[in-house]
Parts: sequence; structure tokens; C-alpha cells
Amino acid sequence: MFGSLIADIEFSYSEWSPLTIWNLIMEEIKRELLGKNTGKISVLVRRKGSSVISIKNKKKHKNEKEELISQIFKTEVKKEASFISMLSRTSLNKDEPLKVRFFKIVSLLTISPSSTFYYYWTFIVTCALGYNLIFVCVLIFKEAYDNYFDEWLAVNEVCDIIYIIDMIFHARKEFLEDGIINNGSKDMLLQYVKSKKFILDMISIFPTNFIIRYHYLLVFARINTLTRIYRITDFINMTDTRTNWPHLFRVLKLVSVCFIIFHWNGCFYFLISIAYNYKDASIDDWVYSFDKIADPIVPTCDARFPEIDNCFMNESYVMAYNRYDYIDELDMFWRNKTRIIHFSNLTKKYQLSFYWSALTLVTLGEQAWPNNTFQMSFEILDTLVGLCVFAAIVGDVGNMITSMNEQKSSFEEKLDGCRQYMRYRHVDERISEKIIEWFHYTWRSNIAKVDEEAIIELLPSRLYGQIAIHNHMEIISKVKLFQDCETGVLYEIILRLKPRIFSPQDYVCKKGDVGNEMYIIASGNLDVVSEDGSKIFVTLQKGAVFGELALLNIPGSKHGNKRTASIRSKGYSQLYGLSRDDLWECINEFPDAKKILMEKGKEILRKDNLLDETVEPNLFEECRNVDDIYHAIDYYVKSLEKKLDNINNTYKSGTKELKQKLTMLEKNFKDNKRRIKKDYEIKKNKSLNFIKE
Repeated sequence: MFGSLIADIEFSYSEWSPLTIWNLIMEEIKRELLGKNTGKISVLVRRKGSSVISIKNKKKHKNEKEELISQIFKTEVKKEASFISMLSRTSLNKDEPLKVRFFKIVSLLTISPSSTFYYYWTFIVTCALGYNLIFVCVLIFKEAYDNYFDEWLAVNEVCDIIYIIDMIFHARKEFLEDGIINNGSKDMLLQYVKSKKFILDMISIFPTNFIIRYHYLLVFARINTLTRIYRITDFINMTDTRTNWPHLFRVLKLVSVCFIIFHWNGCFYFLISIAYNYKDASIDDWVYSFDKIADPIVPTCDARFPEIDNCFMNESYVMAYNRYDYIDELDMFWRNKTRIIHFSNLTKKYQLSFYWSALTLVTLGEQAWPNNTFQMSFEILDTLVGLCVFAAIVGDVGNMITSMNEQKSSFEEKLDGCRQYMRYRHVDERISEKIIEWFHYTWRSNIAKVDEEAIIELLPSRLYGQIAIHNHMEIISKVKLFQDCETGVLYEIILRLKPRIFSPQDYVCKKGDVGNEMYIIASGNLDVVSEDGSKIFVTLQKGAVFGELALLNIPGSKHGNKRTASIRSKGYSQLYGLSRDDLWECINEFPDAKKILMEKGKEILRKDNLLDETVEPNLFEECRNVDDIYHAIDYYVKSLEKKLDNINNTYKSGTKELKQKLTMLEKNFKDNKRRIKKDYEIKKNKSLNFIKE
């Protein structure tokens, strides 16, 4: 919730009065409460010099992808009151005292430990701690104390203020309790006060600056500010999960740790030198000595033209090897041809102390012998610490190099194995070059560096689902075939998309091939070409989808499940593919979606006059499991039973009609039998009589 006021109201100004700004804000809040805010209101106030103040209240719109995620995962989006509304309810209530209203406003502010604001604030606290880590012991050098004490105190006060603000933020920091975010004001405060961090933070803000005013050697009284060192660890842990350059960050972390150790050890070395009166020390003493770091002397003549400037003494090889014998002559020769570069005592003291510290801790030695037991003990302790530090440095550097080269080594191992295989199988040189170029492309484009399948297995299914929605939902939802599908079906389809890579001039599909996959172009360009590849009809670019109708194998499609065009990769192309088996696995769980997809596919084919309505579906082609086969058999059995019933009914009705006709015929025959017989006898007698006559 912190910072939402700034997100709702923006200021652009050259001069302003704080009272004017506050009045304008309160006026805007009143309009919002009364419902008179139109969503974008501008208030202009002109002052001297034509200064302008512009306040805009912007309405926030919910992200479409977040809405899809809430629909798919059935998560309720809580409609909380805006920060402005809550602020107005507290600040406009004039019946309450100002102090009460102030604390109510403060109670509205909470900080999420995973927010970007908290991360950048942790960086600011880390900078303050880094300053104290370096400058707490720097005033051990008297020149720094005499010349920069006031500035040092001023920065100390700034750091103390940062520490105090950090304590306030910790008291307002949300925390997890039984997996639930707790942002109750009292609970957050008690959680912080009861923790060890509160004690360390209280120690870190104890005012010790006044102690250092008495003497510069009391500078270590400020060491209490380092009890908050855990905040640096917090920043490192947060950066490890956020940075895009983890190896570089680890190198910087290692260098910083080494610098801090060398720095503090060098300051302790100089502190011991003060105790043993370094001003009287000689070049052979163990403690600091000015003789060990003299100001450099450089020639004033130009060594490129030695004859003109007389920049070299005329000496023989014998003289060059025995210069100690005539050192006075050399001194006289160079006395007027040189100049001294003067460095401050602070620079020389710190440089030599840091140099001694670095050489000792990395166990290089080459230092003067200690002069007494205490110096010897410190030298031994430094050597032991140096061994540990050096071992840690070597180990960390080795781990970093191994980690940095691990992917490269694995990739090169696979590449070498592929080369050996191609040599063993005598693969054509042109194909070998193409394969090796493909390896190089996968490395350059980071494909070989990221194992997407391993990431899918590592992430929880819902988190990966949200990533998939972010990457593909917008494209999938625009495909005509899937436009009427419910979000659950689209989500299942997105989860089953698999990456595919095609090299230049590779055919993704050819006309007449059986279509088993649909594709989404993630990057690259694909050409739709003629069958012989000589003619390019159109170029498909990022976001295009093709091959979706072939997956359904719609009955009556004049093309069937065959590809209707040849598609060739123009360069290297990255696609996401969805196989027919995966699609049917998705829609089998959503029977309604299956019908919608088939009808939508038929509708698209009808528009292009590519559908034959008379063709019946072959259900066995759609079977993906035993249940599908059972349902298909059941459908065909029922259809057969229905046909047999129709034939039986037709047979029965035809037989009944035939029987009725036969019965009527028999009745008519019986009724007319005698009459026919009598008529026959009469005609017969007539015929006989006629013959007799």
C-alpha cells in the first residue's frame, strides 16, 4: 500500500506552496468521495513567473492477464479501498485531534519485504553501513581527523537518520504467520520489538559521536554502528534473486569483502605503529616509517631526445654495474634534471598500511621483521587470518569460474560428441556445417543455456501456468478456432505447448503432409511457398498461428488432415507446437469445448467452401484412450441397433400390408369362386351346344 498516493496523484511544478498543494489534494479527495471525480481532473494554479501546478487523478485499469489468471485459478481479487479514500476518511474527520489523525494515517502505511521499494531502501541502508565500515577506523590517521572531522560528523548524522528511519520501516514491515501475511499495526510492532534485530538496531543508533570529539584515537567508539551489519546480508540475498548478472555480483561481493578486510587490518597496523612511536622508526623497523614510502622523483628532461636534453649520463657498462661507487656524481648530474611529486602524509600512511595489510594477508611476506613479542604475535595472527582469507578467496574464485564455465563446458562436450559422430558416420560436409551452425545459434540465443523443461519441473504448476499465460494467452485467444472456448480450455492448451527450433531453409511442413501439430511463431520469419519452393506467397511473422484446422481432422473437410501449403523457415525460427494428441487430451476433459471446436472448425471451412456436409465422422480416428474407444464402439452399436430397428419396423409394416392384401384376395376369391365356376359351366355348355349345332 506504501506509495499508492504517489501513484494516484502526479505533480509537475516549478514553484509551489505546500499549503496550496495540500488544499488542492483535499479538494480532489472530496470530489472523489462525493462521486464527482470524472477520472481525469486537472487543476491549474498560476503564481509569480507563470508557475503552474498540475494535479491529475488517474483511474487504474485492471490488467487483462491478471483477470485471466484470477478466472483460471479461481482466486478472488479483493477490492480494497484506495489509499486516497482511506487517507481522506482519516484526514477529513475534524472531530478527532490532529495527533490521533496523524497516527491513523501512519497506520495505513505498511511495507512488503518483497517489494521493489523495500529493496531499494535496503540498498540505501547498505550504503550507510558501507560508509561506516570504511570510515569508522579512518580517523585513526590524524590528518583525516584534523582536516575532515566536521564533514565526517555530518555524514554520520545522515547515516544515523537513515538508521532511525529503517527502524520505523521495520516496525511497519509485513510478515508471514502460518503462511498468511500479517499487516496488523500492533502485530508488526511486536514482531520487530521481540526480535534480536531490534536490540542490534538500538545499539547502532546510540550517540557516540560526542566521545570522538575528545581525541582522535577514540574513533573506534563509533563501532556500535556496525551492529546493523545484518542489513548488508539482507541486501546480498535480495540481490542474488533479482540480478541478471549473478557472476559479476559475486565478483563485486568478493572484492568488497577483501577490501574491507585489508582496510581494517591496515588501520590496526597503523594503530600499533602509533603505539610504538612510528615517527622515530627507520626503514628497517616493522612499524610504519616515512622512509618506506618516499615521494617519487621523476626526470624533467625528455627521455625521447636524450642528446638534446642531455637526459642520460655518459657511463660505461662497468660503471652501470657499480653505481654505488660514484653515487655522488649521479646525484650531482640529476639534481637539476628532476622534480619531486609530493603526496600528503595521509595518502602515504594509508597506502603503505593498506599495502602491508594486503601482502601479509595473502601471505606474500617481504616485510620487515617484528621488533618485539607483541608485533610478532600480531604478525602470526595476521598470517593465520590471511591463510583463511586466501583459502576463501581461492575457493570462491574457483567456484565462480566453475559455475561460469559449467554450461559452456557441457555445451562444448555435446558439440564435440556431435562432431565425432558426424566424422564416424561420414556425414556430408554441408550438413555438418549446418549442424555446427545450429549449435552456435542455440548458444548465442541462450537457448542452450536455459533448460525450459527443467524449469517447468522445478516450478509449481500454478506459477508456471501464470508464466505460460503471460507468454501465450494473448496469441492463443486471438486464434479464430479458439475464440469461443472457455479460459480453462485455453489454459490447458497453453500448458502443453512445446518449443521447436528450425534452421534456415528448413521446411516446417509441406503441402500434402499429414498435419499432427499446430504452431505459434515465437521469433523469426516463415515463408509460405509453392510446392517446389521457388515462389513465396506470403511471410509469416512473430505471433502468427498456423496448422490449427489440421489437428481436428474435421469430417467432410476437402483437405482432410493434410497440409494445404508448404511453409519454410527464412532464418532461424523459434516456434511453439501443440500436437494433436495433446489437443485431444485437453478437449476430452471438456465435452462442451470439443463440440464448440468442431462447430467452429466447420464454420471456418464452410466460409471457404471446403466442407462436405454429407460425410459422416470416423470416431475411431479421434480415439486417444480406452474410454474413447468404448464410447466410439457404443455409438456405432447404437447406430446399428437403430438401423436394424428401422429395417425390422419396415419389414413388419410391409408384411402386414401384404397379409392384408392376401386376405382380401382370398376373401374375394372365395366369394367369386362359385360365380366363376357357374359362369364357367354356362360358357362351357354354350360352347358344346354351339359345336353340336
